[in-house]
Amino acid sequence: MSSLIGNDIDAYCTKCRLMLYHIILVDRDNVVSRVKCKTCGSEHNYRSALPSPHPAKGKKVKSGLSNTPPAQWERMKNDLKPNIPIKIYRTHDTFRLKDVIQHHVFGLGFVEQIISDTRMEVLFSDSIKRMVMNTEESSLRPV
Repeated sequence: MSSLIGNDIDAYCTKCRLMLYHIILVDRDNVVSRVKCKTCGSEHNYRSALPSPHPAKGKKVKSGLSNTPPAQWERMKNDLKPNIPIKIYRTHDTFRLKDVIQHHVFGLGFVEQIISDTRMEVLFSDSIKRMVMNTEESSLRPV
């Protein structure tokens, strides 16, 4: 039996609170048990899916997939007006809420939240990803 350690896997990050790529740290009998987030670096137990929502007492939770990132992205893409500019994603550029970006790997994305001067959350076709922005080009080069 070959080990899965070191392979990439999609997992829910408890620190980022997003589904992101992780590195497998521990597996037992080919069952992943511990991972490290490739975005924030935190190590935690493997969670294969988003945690289930805990509705407030008396509130009903909508069933279905209408609020999943792929469904949200599809709606945003269908509502996209032809005159809206699509910006090429570069880490040193500054973005605003509702900007539409084109990423060289993830494709078309919609800026959903500005977290700080250098962080934003972007809705892509498969998930919401935390992205950097407004960084100096020289800070990205190895020393």
